[in-house]
Amino acid sequence: MTTGVVETVSDTAGVKTLYIDAVAGGFGKEASNPWVFLDLATGKRVDIDDKAAMSAKTWDLSFKRALVRNNSNDSGPGNGGAALLDTKAFDAVTLADAKAAKLRIEIWFDDACNPLRDATGQLAVSFFDWYLYDSASSKLIPAKGTWVVRSADGAHYYKLEFVDYYKKPDGSTASGSYTLRYAELK
Repeated sequence: MTTGVVETVSDTAGVKTLYIDAVAGGFGKEASNPWVFLDLATGKRVDIDDKAAMSAKTWDLSFKRALVRNNSNDSGPGNGGAALLDTKAFDAVTLADAKAAKLRIEIWFDDACNPLRDATGQLAVSFFDWYLYDSASSKLIPAKGTWVVRSADGAHYYKLEFVDYYKKPDGSTASGSYTLRYAELK
């Protein structure tokens, strides 16, 4: 089970800003460090291990270093999904936008059961393009736009924006230190 912290930074008018500590892992250590599971309804970490998560609908999103996935298909039993609305600002996204979006579910294997990989060799998850790589600074920069996410129970939609990947609440930095803001769409 993870020890990664999920902390509410602010909660104003239904928009939550969270800090998620998904620092554990790093190159060559991914297999021995668990995912951090998040319930969007509560904004809290779900305390389950990676194996139990494969049969649990209690989590919506999961974080491990630069990987983010939703609870669907190969990732878990949920009815989750996610899509990037790259031309929509956070404040402009509506429930109609979320329902109209072509949501990605987790598909990790091809027809021959070979794992699908992203450009970096990591597992190809639905949030594979949440960031851009800045070669000048060697940093991950959140992609422009707003994500829409369907909850694992399939009943709720959220808009979500990645704000930062490095800054911890105490001001120090480490990759895998997510700041994101989100709100339920009604």
